[in-house]
Amino acid sequence: TNLTEVAITSTSATSIEVNGSSTMTITGGEGEDTVIINGALVSNLEMSNIENLAVSGTTSLDLDNVTVDKVISLDGALTASNVEDETFVISGVATPSSPSPSLTATLKDDSGATDAISVEVLQSATAVTTALTLNNIETLNIETNVESGVTGDVEINLTTSTTGSANQSLNISGDALAKFATTAVEATTIDASGNTAGVNLLLGASDQTITGTAVDDVFDFRANADANDSVDGGAGEDTVMFDVGVATVSAETTNIEIADVKFTAATTFDASNLTDVGLIQVKGATGTLSNIATGTNIEISDDATITLGVKDASTGTADSLDVVLTKAGDQTITSLTANDIETLTLSTSDTGETTITTLDATSLTTLDFTGIDDVLKITNELNNTSGMDILLGNQSATTTAVSFTLESAENVSDTIKFGDALVGAVEITNFTAGLGDKGDNLDFSAYGVTQSDDLSITYTGAGATAYATIDITGDDNFGSIKLIGVEDGELADANFDFA
Repeated sequence: TNLTEVAITSTSATSIEVNGSSTMTITGGEGEDTVIINGALVSNLEMSNIENLAVSGTTSLDLDNVTVDKVISLDGALTASNVEDETFVISGVATPSSPSPSLTATLKDDSGATDAISVEVLQSATAVTTALTLNNIETLNIETNVESGVTGDVEINLTTSTTGSANQSLNISGDALAKFATTAVEATTIDASGNTAGVNLLLGASDQTITGTAVDDVFDFRANADANDSVDGGAGEDTVMFDVGVATVSAETTNIEIADVKFTAATTFDASNLTDVGLIQVKGATGTLSNIATGTNIEISDDATITLGVKDASTGTADSLDVVLTKAGDQTITSLTANDIETLTLSTSDTGETTITTLDATSLTTLDFTGIDDVLKITNELNNTSGMDILLGNQSATTTAVSFTLESAENVSDTIKFGDALVGAVEITNFTAGLGDKGDNLDFSAYGVTQSDDLSITYTGAGATAYATIDITGDDNFGSIKLIGVEDGELADANFDFA
């Protein structure tokens, strides 16, 4: 039958098959109208006043004769050409008969410098990555959502390019966590403030200005960061990540709480631009962190040789760092250098034996071991050039929890202070006994010991094999103090402080 005009009055879904050679025009009425096409969009079908075009089983879509507000891909890979102002919704589930959802969009005219496209990625299943190829488009608006009943993140593999020297902007919105972690995003401006669930961004080599969400975000610069990059994490606990194989100056950060620095070679990472960062996680075998803000927490997770430098430390008098050694099991720090720092706090987060071969910290006035809850050994003698307080406590009382060697200079007087709850077994070499105010000191005032009669002091051996052992009889919370090299009669009243 040759029909020239068809009026559809049904209120239910209607199917029309177009298989003739004449041009067919579908004109929508009031409301939001949707045309659903299963298969290819035939060239003799034209639409007007249609808001939505939903396609299923379609791999290629030419929008030259189609005027719609939104194109919805229900499954599979979609290549759209002659794109103008359409918004795309990419959905679908990867199955043996249906490939992972994707969109390759080509504009009808991409010669301008302000071209834009809007894409919603609607996740229909977990563990599916949607590939978007959006070339020669200056503004990308990408919204990430998940269908009702689906949990998980929206993972996107975004490939883009621009013409000439044009910059590109990426705006990320939606209610699902957006992961761009497959291909580095090269957009020069990235604004994710419209997303409510967070972003995980692998970043490219271009100079980038980035705005995060109000929840937890991850910004992974890999080896692409420099001082021309900037990132504002917004609210939430945000992390910025760097791979450091050559001398690198950090990106400028605000509202970033954690910096993950992975050394892939023995080089320097300049942390001077890490504003608001309270924790730096250090990975790799050898590296130098310079210009760290005083008071920053440092976590070292590998066997390593690490140098730490606080910004303006040479002129400061109260610079401090907290270092947590986090490797599971035994950990060896061949050298930990922290010069021009007055207070260094060392702690561990896992069971096992931690060895620091050399602790190079000449300016220390306080060395805090109260966070050591397992075994810590410092092999070589400390090299502080003036007297310092060494804080102990909270260690196991049944094993040698902490062992270290004081500097050998007899004109430097150190004070070992014991905490008020639990004192572990401690082994100290080079303790200077006697010598009045030039000797080293054991301070029991915080622990509550009031007099030397409360202590049990035993001397063993003589000469090179001599040591003194100090215990508190009947106190299960107090381990023992072993002073290697101290002979009988050398300890004097000046070597003790009591409550």
